[in-house]
Amino acid sequence: MKKWLVYWCNEGFEHIREITQYERWEQQQLVDILSDRPPRSNPLNQLINNMTMRARFNSDRHYELYAFKSTDDLELQDLQDWANSEPQSFVNWIRGNGVKIHSDRDPHPQKAII
Repeated sequence: MKKWLVYWCNEGFEHIREITQYERWEQQQLVDILSDRPPRSNPLNQLINNMTMRARFNSDRHYELYAFKSTDDLELQDLQDWANSEPQSFVNWIRGNGVKIHSDRDPHPQKAII
């Protein structure tokens, strides 16, 4: 199973990244500590913090940050192709199958009368 982190706003996708390598970070850090090596913080935490902060400071762009899992045969290029060819289909699939980490999505946007 592969794990992915996806970040987008009303202007498009900003980030699609495989995060499988961070899944067992804490266990590896315990081994490092027991081997007298200094502990290191999980880079995924900083990545998520940065994305969430960016979303908070740019709330007008309605950022969404999700994680999801896939089969091992899915590659980054497959996801990028899907995001470029059918972005709404990709977003709908992520919302339905992923785990929401952050969302400024307005499910009921106001309608403007012109």
